[in-house]
Amino acid sequence: MRKEDIILLLEEDNLIEARRAINELLLKTVDKDTYLFFTVEKIVEYIEKNYMCNLKLVNVSRYVNLSQEYISKMFKQYTGLCFVDYLSYVRINSAEELLTNTNLSIKVIAGKVGFKDVGYFNKKFKEINGCTAKYFRLRTSELLKDFVYETNCGGEKERK
Repeated sequence: MRKEDIILLLEEDNLIEARRAINELLLKTVDKDTYLFFTVEKIVEYIEKNYMCNLKLVNVSRYVNLSQEYISKMFKQYTGLCFVDYLSYVRINSAEELLTNTNLSIKVIAGKVGFKDVGYFNKKFKEINGCTAKYFRLRTSELLKDFVYETNCGGEKERK
């Protein structure tokens, strides 16, 4: 496929075929490792922009025009994590931010970061952090209080 063919596909609003043609062209012009690296980078960006949605491997597969099996193998090879585990880490990391910086309920936070089931969210949170989301929030709020006190008062807080 030539560049002119790709331009024609774009002009015809045939984006799926244009993307496929661009992928073929990239494979011919760069070595395989470079192509795979940029593909994984593209997948990571897609996950980080869409983690709060009902994101599945099939969505990513369509986005990069590669089979789910191929993406799974390639993603694990480059990141050391399977797609689902990486997605969970991204979601839990975002939940940590919300737990630290908002007063939203844990159920609401679970939904905002892409978990439909708060029970599964709690399970993954504990699996990744070694504590529940509730304990994480309590611990971080205590650490923040101590930090603010030490910063504003110039000393350590007496513990009872």
